[in-house]
Amino acid sequence: MSGEIEEKLAQLRRFGSISDKLLEALSNGSNENVASLLEERDACISFISGLDKEPGGPFTDGRVELLLKELSAKEKELNSRFKETLRKMSRNIRDVRQEQYVTKQYDDWMPANEGYFYDKKS
Repeated sequence: MSGEIEEKLAQLRRFGSISDKLLEALSNGSNENVASLLEERDACISFISGLDKEPGGPFTDGRVELLLKELSAKEKELNSRFKETLRKMSRNIRDVRQEQYVTKQYDDWMPANEGYFYDKKS
């Protein structure tokens, strides 16, 4: 029983370190490795869920509850950072679309012949 709790604590600590890496990546603006970090977090979550679903699985003790409180604070921070990043990305997309629209308005939509034009009456 205590071995399973220790295993759960180890996975929760790993989850916390991955969350720290995610916060760092989002604050630095390096969004390249965010997807892989999210996949690692999902693996931790599924592993912990598997431990909890086993009959006679690990219950929570004071250490687990304390760690979960710390993780919930990190999750709130991550949530706000993700929302901020999403807003920035949507603003960038909107700006690019607006720029494309404005430049497309002034494109030559009818071909014009370059050269001299003669008046037929003269």
